[in-house]
Amino acid sequence: MTEYVLPADESGFQLRLGWDNPMMTFFGQVVRPSGCVDVDDEILLWLGSEAREVLTVEALQAGLSAYRSIPPDILLLLRRDRIASVDRGPSALQRKMVDLLPKSDPPPYDGFAVGFHVLCQEPDGEWFYHLPAATEREAEDEASSLLRDGCKAKIMSGPINIEVELALLNRT
Repeated sequence: MTEYVLPADESGFQLRLGWDNPMMTFFGQVVRPSGCVDVDDEILLWLGSEAREVLTVEALQAGLSAYRSIPPDILLLLRRDRIASVDRGPSALQRKMVDLLPKSDPPPYDGFAVGFHVLCQEPDGEWFYHLPAATEREAEDEASSLLRDGCKAKIMSGPINIEVELALLNRT
């Protein structure tokens, strides 16, 4: 799990956000300023407390926008954190623990993925798996976001073997 803490700004709210790989979700917490009268309720908002609740940084940003925005450099780090964990997925123990929660996590990753998938090419030419998407529209939105960030994007629908697809793209 990664976590970034953004100190309070003029809004007075601190943000804690990151990627929780066992839960396969981004998370964000809006925290009251220290010394606040209502110390029993330090966390005002907690997104990503359930498995697969927040799948994109755009969804995280939208959920937190009433309190403050996430700087572009942190958005990029969040995307990279998710990408870095996509090939290892939750461990067997982590999957069992998530199963105890109200929402269950997706089936274990077996090399093949179904649904829509967004692949991204960084400026250095390396392709990597970006994220799964529940719908074609969600995949298109994420691909558009990557293009705005200066990356090429490719949408695939599966079942696909992600490792094979990436090997083919990176070989050419």
